[in-house]
Amino acid sequence: MKPQSIDAVTVACIAIVAYLVAAVVHEGLGHGVAAALLGARDIRLSGAVLRLDSQSVTPTASRIICIAGPLTGLFVGLLLALCHRYTKSNRAEFRFFLWLTAYVCLFANAGYFMALSLVPFGDIHGFVQGFDSPFAWRLGLTVAGIVLSIVALLAAGRTLDEFLGETERRRRAAKLMLISYFAGSIPLILSTLLGKDGSYIALVSAIPATLGGTIFLPYTILCVGKARKTTNPVSLTPQRSLPWYAAGVIALVVYGVILGPGVPR
Repeated sequence: MKPQSIDAVTVACIAIVAYLVAAVVHEGLGHGVAAALLGARDIRLSGAVLRLDSQSVTPTASRIICIAGPLTGLFVGLLLALCHRYTKSNRAEFRFFLWLTAYVCLFANAGYFMALSLVPFGDIHGFVQGFDSPFAWRLGLTVAGIVLSIVALLAAGRTLDEFLGETERRRRAAKLMLISYFAGSIPLILSTLLGKDGSYIALVSAIPATLGGTIFLPYTILCVGKARKTTNPVSLTPQRSLPWYAAGVIALVVYGVILGPGVPR
């Protein structure tokens, strides 16, 4: 039986919302909450970076704030993956949103450890400052990031199965993943240009963290094999959905009005 056609606009809107949620989890729920609890002053949140008065926190508190973003992202990603696994909803759009947000969180935050542990900037750099043997820390965190990324990639390829059906699996996976990767990444990256101060720094941070951090999303296409015995011949297919169209527009407005310029203003 020929599978239903995937609605590209719905997938794009789901991706915009998913990447927005992942950014808020990392920057706001991770860095932002940790900074507020540890008494940081002049906190300013955007979609790609959290700024604060570095003199208002101790070196130990600064390290905690730095690592809180990636760890929170990984934790929330795992929770969402479990929600996707155990939810009883059969709504294709909702299930794909859970799946995509989970793996955007997992890929992006594992990517911080895998690819950004050895560079002289960013969350991991801030975390290892002041430690004995910082290179050993960087190397160990890089290895941990590689392991986490590979595990997440294999899990993503397996759990994507419900959206693929028995035929045209690689083509369907490519459509879902490539639309999600670019539609989710581009608004987040472009929103950094709306910042009133340091937008160049935010842009430089956003590109590797977003395009690089979620690069395993398109690589998930390579993990798609033949249909398994448990594969449902009637695949879940994101269809035309006006509520998701509206959600995508609202997410773009949030980028343009709130997270792009940064809060508080």
